[in-house]
Amino acid sequence: MNYYTETDSTDYWWFEQQQNKPNFYKGKISVLINGGYFSTTGHLLALMREYKIGKFYGEYTQGSNYSNAGGQAFVLPYSKSLVWMATFQYKMRTVHFINDPKGIKPDVRIQAQPNDLRTGFDRPMDFVIKLVELQK
Repeated sequence: MNYYTETDSTDYWWFEQQQNKPNFYKGKISVLINGGYFSTTGHLLALMREYKIGKFYGEYTQGSNYSNAGGQAFVLPYSKSLVWMATFQYKMRTVHFINDPKGIKPDVRIQAQPNDLRTGFDRPMDFVIKLVELQK
């Protein structure tokens, strides 16, 4: 099942288009990403990538500019396993987005090390904090 909905860019039928505040943040944005990011977070990151907002640090995400939702459950006839199949796909309007089957690629890849999990060391966060301190 595929459902497509299209909304005219001037059709704000249930909300007013938001306007920038005069004092919005104008600094650099650093975004930490990893494989725990999917679904709606993938949508947000895809929009940020589309509009060139921020720089991504860390590892590939699982999510991207689309996600599957809804679902129909059914039982396989022989194994009696319960299986869910998505019935809807939500896709962000990201014209220039380049799909990567791995997810959203970081601008700077920072691979966590096995020992980081044991010690609780957050390698991507440490990298970005040092980067921000250097830029002061």
